[in-house]
Amino acid sequence: MRLRVHKVEDKPSTRGLLVYQDTVFGKKSFSYVTPRLQPSPRHLEHSNLLRSKSFHILASPEDLVAQVSALRRLRDQYKIPGRPLIVWEPAPLTCDISTLIAHLEACKHVDVFSPNHLELGYLVEGKEKGGSGFSESAIESQARTFLHYGVGENGQGLIVVRCGEHGSLTLSGSGAEWLPPFYDKPTTRVVDPTGAGNAFLGGFTAAFQETGDAREAATCGAVAASYAIEQFGIPKLSRNSYFSEELWNGTSVWARTEEFKQRLAEASVL
Repeated sequence: MRLRVHKVEDKPSTRGLLVYQDTVFGKKSFSYVTPRLQPSPRHLEHSNLLRSKSFHILASPEDLVAQVSALRRLRDQYKIPGRPLIVWEPAPLTCDISTLIAHLEACKHVDVFSPNHLELGYLVEGKEKGGSGFSESAIESQARTFLHYGVGENGQGLIVVRCGEHGSLTLSGSGAEWLPPFYDKPTTRVVDPTGAGNAFLGGFTAAFQETGDAREAATCGAVAASYAIEQFGIPKLSRNSYFSEELWNGTSVWARTEEFKQRLAEASVL
């Protein structure tokens, strides 16, 4: 599969400014410094990417509904069988209690809804109260607001809350699952957390698409995120010359995943 670059004449690439407000990469602020370029399903037309089994969409509720509808129309037009997995990451700037109902309604169009814990708090309790402190019980309660309203066309969807150094919560009709991050203790290996949430969702989505197991998916998501935070920018890809295995930052993804599972088993998390 080839990477297609869609260039918009006379418009700069989207750039943003992310500012961490403490030294432990906790509360942060974000703003765009260039006009935002919004990708859409029409950019996938005439591309094999339209046949993907899953799609991760970062959007406001209104844009999410429009993009999912357009995606399904295009797939029907090209007679692409099957229904793809839709994972929605809400646009951070739209996360506020004033848009809660719009987010709840939009969740009916997706299979996985994944805010981070701050965004979830802003949606359910507002920006003044929702960002105060960290509480697993409070986050579960906030997530259940969405679960009770319904995620997915038949209400069988998942809520995955990305909680940074606190790990992740996966909530469904089957119950709640908390998993720690791969790096659950202070370490110099953690250099820059930017992109960890996106990496987590990529790993989660790929594993969930393959296994249908939310716990396995969250485990893979945590491992994927661990590679994103070990440096500024993207991790380094190489290959094991003997086994021809992909190595990220010099380590095997399979080996790191098994290490993480062993640690979880010893801690009686799995």
